[in-house]
Amino acid sequence: GSARRVAAAIAHFAATHEVHAILPEWAMRGRRRLSEAELLEPLLHRQLHLSPAGSNDDEFVLRFALRRKAKVLTNDLLRDHIESGLVTREWASSCRVAFMFIGDDIVVGGE
Repeated sequence: GSARRVAAAIAHFAATHEVHAILPEWAMRGRRRLSEAELLEPLLHRQLHLSPAGSNDDEFVLRFALRRKAKVLTNDLLRDHIESGLVTREWASSCRVAFMFIGDDIVVGGE
């Protein structure tokens, strides 16, 4: 994974939205950390938050979004979270935002 792309996504939305990104702790501190992870250090604890090692980061993201009535930038269709009852199909349909990158530029579905 690329920290540069995470930073690009945060910057894209920060101009018009309150942004909170949640990554698993290993993405910044682990053996498999993101390439160029140091680019994200200035965002830690302000716009970027780390889920504890061994936890389900998806669950933290979804619970935070539900509490804040926020949208979630993900290409995950959230099927397992719909099946578990954490989110409804309707919520996933209206609050999940798909995206892709072309180089380091983010392209967001529905924009």
